[in-house]
Amino acid sequence: VGSRPLLRGWEAELQTKAIHPPDKPVTSIFKPEAGRDLKHLELDYDGSKVLFSMAGTHNRWQVHELHIDGTGLRQLTFPQENEKWLVEQYRARAHYPHGTDDMHPCYLADGGVAFISTRCQYGILCDAPDDFTTTTIYRMDADGKNMRRLSNSSVSEASPVLMPDGRLLYTRWEYFDKGAVSVKCLWAMYPDGGASSEIYANDISLPPTFI
Repeated sequence: VGSRPLLRGWEAELQTKAIHPPDKPVTSIFKPEAGRDLKHLELDYDGSKVLFSMAGTHNRWQVHELHIDGTGLRQLTFPQENEKWLVEQYRARAHYPHGTDDMHPCYLADGGVAFISTRCQYGILCDAPDDFTTTTIYRMDADGKNMRRLSNSSVSEASPVLMPDGRLLYTRWEYFDKGAVSVKCLWAMYPDGGASSEIYANDISLPPTFI
């Protein structure tokens, strides 16, 4: 459904399509108000709910959840307590208003939710140090409580998904013995943040990113 810095100006919509019969029309289950964008869809294991990223209460990416019948919309993540101060103090580039972004949600086997966030307030090493675009992996309970950070990358991590053995597989970007844009390879860790390890493509330059 696309993305823009201000997360608005789109005609995003969630729809369902029955496989059988194939000629059954699509059903609209949710259309964000005021043209808000949404992306990063993740179905629950029983197919009853879906997680996604959408512009939240402060017009930044936040994690939301919706029942697959279109009811029960709720926002799971919210601005940090110092959000207003953060936006006022740290604005390295005029076109990027600083604020907390929570994205790429993923259901965990224990009922929790993993996601990536700029809450770490790190800057990419090749960019301005106060341009907080680095994302690291967090987890929270199903209701958004007990949030905690699982990783501490100095560059960025993204796209967590659950593996059959219960570990989180994710894309990790780092600079050790690599070029500036390569290699973004695949790593994994336990859902408590332990035993992080490289899985694949740590020494492959092309393609530069594995997701």
